Amino acid sequence: MNRFTKTAAIAAIATLGIFGTTGAASAATINHGQCVSGAVKAGVEGAAFTAIAKNNSLVGPYGSTTCPAPVVVPPAVDKADANVTWAYDSGDTHITGTTTFNVDSNGGSLVYTSSDNVNNVLYGTITPGSYQRIGNTAVFSGTIEAGSSANYLANPTGGNYFTVKIVDGSPDMVAVLANQVVPGTWITSANDAAALAATVDYPMGVGTAGIVTTGNLTIN
Repeated sequence: MNRFTKTAAIAAIATLGIFGTTGAASAATINHGQCVSGAVKAGVEGAAFTAIAKNNSLVGPYGSTTCPAPVVVPPAVDKADANVTWAYDSGDTHITGTTTFNVDSNGGSLVYTSSDNVNNVLYGTITPGSYQRIGNTAVFSGTIEAGSSANYLANPTGGNYFTVKIVDGSPDMVAVLANQVVPGTWITSANDAAALAATVDYPMGVGTAGIVTTGNLTIN
């Protein structure tokens, strides 16, 4: 073998060695362990981590196409929304009004109007944590804010509070109870447990609640 041929052969062997080493390194890197360890570093826990650990076909860097991060589906949040016009009829009493709110576990806001001999408006801030869903009904409570009509700002116990009961049905119904759930029993705080319990039991129907005539009220 002449010098040129020998040098070429050595170069070829060296080249093969380099490619062989690179291939081994790649094989050692692109594996299931890398996917699992990457998931650990990313803070994946519970069922999502168990699924990754059990699936040996997931290889390579966590978050890559061969080891995708699990899709996180946020938990459903109970909430209710309304933008409605309603009518209340009881004997000779006929009242119409509107109610608008959006509420979930983080609270929300409420605007309530009613018109009989005078026009009334109630602006409310819904207390976080007060929202309770019971099937197709829900209740919540909050604070009556400044700017509301004077008759809503007259709680003798000090603060001015409300509770609300709604029904998502046929028909939709809404009852906004300002300062008292029943006459003579005052709501004493923005998250009055006794008042909320009484509101859960409050009867809903013609003569006790506003029957929605237009708009939409949803509990979901």
